[in-house]
Amino acid sequence: MLMGLSIQSPAILLSGSEYTIVEREHKKGLVDKHGEIVIPVEYDDLGWSDQRQQLLGNVIGYKRNGLWGLINLKNERLSIPTYTDLIPFNDGLIIGAKKRLYNKEIVYGLINTRGKIQLEFNYYHLKKSGDRLLATVRVFNDFKTGLIDEKAEIYISLDYRWIKPLSSDVYAVANNEKKIALVTKMGDYISGFEMDSVQVLDGRYELVYQDGKTGVFDKSTNMLIQPGYKYIEVDEQGSVRGLRFREWMVTDSANHIINAFQYDRVEPVGNALYKVSIGGAEALIDESDKNLTGFKKIEIGRVFDDIALFCKDHHYGILSLTGKILVDPLYDTILVRDDFFLVKGSTGRLGGWMLFDRNGKQLTSKAYQDMKPIGGRFFGVRSGGYWGAINGLGNEILICKFDQVDKYLNGRFKVNLLGEDGIINLDEGWDVMPMKKEIELLDCIRYLVRSRYGSYVAYYPKTLIFSAEYFLYPQNELYLEKTEDGKIGLLDAKGIRIIRPIYDEISPLQEDSLYITREGVNYSFITKHGKVLDRLDRRYQEVHGMSDYFIGVKIEGYWGFVDIKGNLRIANRYNNIGPFHEGMAPVKLRGKWGFIDKLEFIKVQPLYDTVYAFQKGLARVKYKGQFGMVTKRGKVVLDYEYDDIHYLETGGYISEKNGKKGLINLAGKALIWPKFEKVVNLNNRHVIVVRNGRYGLMSVDGLSPIPTLYDEIVYDPWKNQYLVARPPEWETLSF
Repeated sequence: MLMGLSIQSPAILLSGSEYTIVEREHKKGLVDKHGEIVIPVEYDDLGWSDQRQQLLGNVIGYKRNGLWGLINLKNERLSIPTYTDLIPFNDGLIIGAKKRLYNKEIVYGLINTRGKIQLEFNYYHLKKSGDRLLATVRVFNDFKTGLIDEKAEIYISLDYRWIKPLSSDVYAVANNEKKIALVTKMGDYISGFEMDSVQVLDGRYELVYQDGKTGVFDKSTNMLIQPGYKYIEVDEQGSVRGLRFREWMVTDSANHIINAFQYDRVEPVGNALYKVSIGGAEALIDESDKNLTGFKKIEIGRVFDDIALFCKDHHYGILSLTGKILVDPLYDTILVRDDFFLVKGSTGRLGGWMLFDRNGKQLTSKAYQDMKPIGGRFFGVRSGGYWGAINGLGNEILICKFDQVDKYLNGRFKVNLLGEDGIINLDEGWDVMPMKKEIELLDCIRYLVRSRYGSYVAYYPKTLIFSAEYFLYPQNELYLEKTEDGKIGLLDAKGIRIIRPIYDEISPLQEDSLYITREGVNYSFITKHGKVLDRLDRRYQEVHGMSDYFIGVKIEGYWGFVDIKGNLRIANRYNNIGPFHEGMAPVKLRGKWGFIDKLEFIKVQPLYDTVYAFQKGLARVKYKGQFGMVTKRGKVVLDYEYDDIHYLETGGYISEKNGKKGLINLAGKALIWPKFEKVVNLNNRHVIVVRNGRYGLMSVDGLSPIPTLYDEIVYDPWKNQYLVARPPEWETLSF
């Protein structure tokens, strides 16, 4: 009788007879069709660990205390409950998993229906795949997968990251580089390791992804559509259709097509080198469309010869142009300096600065608080709050004990120790002992010492070249001399004084001939050889720089021009002035601007709110809030009807009106009335224009070699070419 028992469905069938799992008080057993108990109701579960409830011959799995064993219909326990998993493989074999006694690792093997081991428990995973087994083993600290049979004969070597069945006869296998090949169940390779991923399209086809592009092959692994599409799908009518990528045509300025690519985006990053993107992945290709790096979920940054910076998850790394990751993306900052990478992390063992070589090898054995290039193949490093230096091998050649290590030059370092400057050599010997004076390395044979007591320049170790009374600071080929009360002068490279240190200000050299100096409110003009031409002239309230050997000066509240000797050449009658350019100077009179020549003839009447310097004979002027253009004779060649006009160094102008942009040529002729939302100057006598969201190319002469029909245009400055994008289209695919 089955009183107190509940019947669990579905029933389990065996050889035409019916057995039923019964349950009482959360324990399970098995009864036959007559209700006779075959297996007592005393187990936590009956069946298999994959939730199947069926007999395998005359045996079934039982579970007790969380582990599985094997029992037959005679109620004979064929194995004690030692398995974490028992899953039928075929009519006579069962995949089992159990813990190793010595390290508690889960390992897999095969047992027969009598509970005997048929395949040793040496695998880290076993999974049924038709009449074969996907088997995983450990190789050092990595796991590898292959295909074996029940006798451990290998069909696909146990060398792969993963294996995925595509049909009963074909598998996709992935190598260490995550590239995929197709292999038969007998181990024959159908393809090379060229694919990035494979997935089922529907019951008829498989999608293959290669370098970010999608293709199709059938269940017999015949390639029906080569990878070249962005998306491939089956529509509601069962037809297969594909969407191509944007087509990027490479053209010259005459719109001759040189090359073409198909990607979401293409961006030139070097000579014959392009960054391309598909979805969220990026790669580098050459002009033959060869993928150099493979697509990766990264953002590729600046390219330096044979390497590129990249970013992933807000951290930076280094990628070679062969696709090898030289420096993992673990760092907050990476600086590329010649053959070295200076990298900075923020946490744990990566916290601080480290030095890597061009191959991505870490050269420093520890992280530093700070690191900086100091010259040659040497770097200043800070540890424990003190500075030292390392060489290009990462070796610490100056221990971190200095307050500062500033510069390396020809075997010597300028350092500061306990508040004193000194010069130390590679053998950590002092070439110049620390002193309470400021020291600078000048070149491989000279150094400078300065203090409030005077300065001197010397050869190593202590041969005096010249000395000066005050502070000296290198300034190009000269020395700026500065007194304690802030007065300045100039010395030449030999220490000969050019300008006495009595001035508050000295201008840069004007037109390779003259310095303008100021002492208090008085100005002087001094030649580059030190001859004073106009000393402490009290007339000048302000002085502008020199242009065409005329110096703008303000006298008694009005501006004019003097020559280098201080002679008034253009009377001080103007509210303001600008420098001479093309023989014309802007002047402001009664609140309006015009132009004069060097003889002070007014060539352009002072009528304008704003004027700009003449460029190739024309000047932009603003009249009653609108811009136009005039000649040197004051003739209006372009009417005052623009909101702004911008000069292009390569020739021509960009005009603006009501938020739109147009083009004007060098003769002041409006070539294109402002109608573009955007005009981008390429500095090659061409501009990219955008109208109604469409891109085109125009020359500064008004020609339109590439019409405004395209999604986007990107300029390649390395090859002086253009990448012109067209939108993708769906197309029906036929096999």
